[in-house]
Amino acid sequence: MTELQFTKMSGCGNDFIAINNMDNHFPEEIRQKLFAKWCSRGLSIGSDGVIILEPASSPDFAFRMRYYNADGGEAATCGNGSRCMAKFAYLEGVAPANMQFETLAGLYKATIHEDGRATVDLSDASEIAGPFKISEPIVPNNIYSINTGVPHAVIFVDDIWNVQVGTIGHYLRYHSLFEPAGANINFAQVVDENHMTVRTYERGVEAETLACGTGSIACCIIGERLGLVKSPVDVQTCSKETLGVTFVPTKTGATKITLTGNAVEVFRGVINY
Repeated sequence: MTELQFTKMSGCGNDFIAINNMDNHFPEEIRQKLFAKWCSRGLSIGSDGVIILEPASSPDFAFRMRYYNADGGEAATCGNGSRCMAKFAYLEGVAPANMQFETLAGLYKATIHEDGRATVDLSDASEIAGPFKISEPIVPNNIYSINTGVPHAVIFVDDIWNVQVGTIGHYLRYHSLFEPAGANINFAQVVDENHMTVRTYERGVEAETLACGTGSIACCIIGERLGLVKSPVDVQTCSKETLGVTFVPTKTGATKITLTGNAVEVFRGVINY
C-alpha cells in the first residue's frame, strides 16, 4: 500500500480533493479508477472532483492544473476547481498570491486576496448558440448553449427553487443536441441586472452540485446576450454563497472573464491505495 496526502478544498460549496504532485510521484494509469472511488460520498472521501498540482511546462508558469470529474474522467477545466487549485498552490508555497498557471483549457491568471477569496482570469468563452426548443413537457423553456472551457446549456426560469434540476438535468445532459461530449445543465433566475441565482447539474458528477463556476459564467454571458444582465454579476449558488463574475461580451461569447469567490481548505488527510 502507498500512502498519499491530500487536502479537501471547497469553492462556494463545490468541493475537491487536492493533491500536490509537483514531484510527479502519483502515476497516471491508476487515476480514473481511484478518483471515481475516492469521490464517492458516504463510501470514501467524497467530492465533486479531483484537482492535481503538477509542474508547469515552462518556468513562466507556477504550475499546471489537472482536473478530474467525480467519475474519474479528465476534463479541460473547472471554474471553482481552478480557484481552489490557486488557493491550494498558494498554501503549499508553490505559487505567490498573484500567479499564472496552465490548464488544458489554456493559460489562467489568479489572485489570492487578503480576505481569503480567490479570483481566476479564465480563457475566452465561445460557441454561443440558441435558442433551442425541445418538444418535451419536461423542458418547458428555451435552451441556450456556450463553451466556457467546458460545454454548458442554460435555461432561464421564473422559480428556480422549484425546478427539477436532477430530472431535467439528467435528461438534457445526454440529449442529442450536446453529443458526443454532453453538457452541464444550468438553470438561472434573474433578480436584477447585476444579480442572478444559478443551479447546475454537472456532467461527470451526474448530479446537482452546490456551485459551478463555469456554469455561473455561462448563465451571465447568455443573460447579457438576452438583455437580462450586465457585467459585473453576483451569482447566488445552491450553497447560498456568492460568485462574482465579470466579462466583456464578444460576437461568439465573451473575453476578459473573471470568477471570484471563497476558496477554503476544509481539512487535510491521508489515504492508502
